[in-house]
Parts: sequence; C-alpha cells; structure tokens
Amino acid sequence: MTDQLALLGCGALILLLGSSGLPERVTRSRAAAGLRRSLDRILRANRLRFGYGWLLAGSAVAGLAAGRLIFAYSVPLALVVGIAAALAPATLLWLRTAAHERRIERETIAVTRQLAAHLGAGENLYSSIRQIAGEGAGPAQSALGQAADEFRF
Repeated sequence: MTDQLALLGCGALILLLGSSGLPERVTRSRAAAGLRRSLDRILRANRLRFGYGWLLAGSAVAGLAAGRLIFAYSVPLALVVGIAAALAPATLLWLRTAAHERRIERETIAVTRQLAAHLGAGENLYSSIRQIAGEGAGPAQSALGQAADEFRF
C-alpha cells in the first residue's frame, strides 16, 4: 500500500512540475536551457501539441510502472527495465526527429541545386523560384512559394 502511495505521489509531483514550470533558478542553467531547446525541437518536428512537461511526466510514469511490474522478480532487473521504459518515448521521438531533419536537409540541398541550375541557365530569380515551387509539395517548395509570393508583392 505504501509503495502505491509513493508511486502516486511521485507521479503527481512530476505532473505538477511539468504543468506549472520549473523554478527560475533551474531554468537559468545552461543544461536546462539546452534540454528545453532539444525537447522543443523534438515536439515541433513530431507535431505534438502537448508540452515537454507531459512528455517527461509520461516517460517517468512509464518507467515507474515498468519497474514496479518487474520489481517482484529482481530489483536490478526492475531498475534496468524502468530506466529503459522511461527513456523509450523520448528516444523514439528523438530518432523520428533526426530522420525528419535529415529528410529536410536532403530536400533543401536538392532544391538549392535546382535553383542554381535554373539561375545558371539564365532565368531570373522570380521565375526560377516560382517554377521550383510548382514542381513539388515538400516543405522546401512551399517555403519557396511563400518567398516568391512575398517577392512579387
């Protein structure tokens, strides 16, 4: 019974910290700022609408729940499984973010090469951008379309 209360108390504390923000002293540190930027990048790349506090809270609850399930068999195994379960959601999202960033980088390089080829062929900048923007539906092409619209305006 006391283990369950401690688990619920830890979960409530994690949710409280995630929803109310961290103390100012912690948010000023470089490590916390770097972690916040990384988590923001991960959430933005995966188009997740909840904050990183919920991601960290969910990871902690998953780790505690997995560790609690294995605790009856072996304490060291429960620690290993709990840590692995806690790191799994963030690791999965981080891997998806890295793949997304590599794909965007490849598309940007391809679009830049196309733009250089168009300009090398003697076309003006606006018509080159407009032609490349009309060729595909990727994020680089849509960004070029927006740039062409603003350029024309």
